[in-house]
Amino acid sequence: MGAVRKVPTGTVTYQGEPVPNLFLNFKPEKGRPSWGVTDDQGRYWLRYSNSRDGAVTGPHTVWVQFRPRSPAEEFRMTSGGGGKGLLPAILKKYGNETDTPLRFEIREKGQVVDIALE
Repeated sequence: MGAVRKVPTGTVTYQGEPVPNLFLNFKPEKGRPSWGVTDDQGRYWLRYSNSRDGAVTGPHTVWVQFRPRSPAEEFRMTSGGGGKGLLPAILKKYGNETDTPLRFEIREKGQVVDIALE
């Protein structure tokens, strides 16, 4: 029997480019929130708890945070080094629960939610 491949919940891009190490908060109108972190290709997997994947069904407000893996990565993402100075713009628009324009409806288990940030 082969290994089970997890299918990502979705991908986060900014101006068409994948966004790595972005922490996503999915807060439903009712129920427990879910979270995920993007990988180097911008893919993320939502977690409902430490032992369950996914999110409750219904409307969700989504906001983001940045979780660098190293001081060098934090410098690169915040200073524009290597063409990656996108973090301040992303956090300004999408980094606050009350101001984020991101809203998604989760209708079913395994639903793909791709997020294109502008």
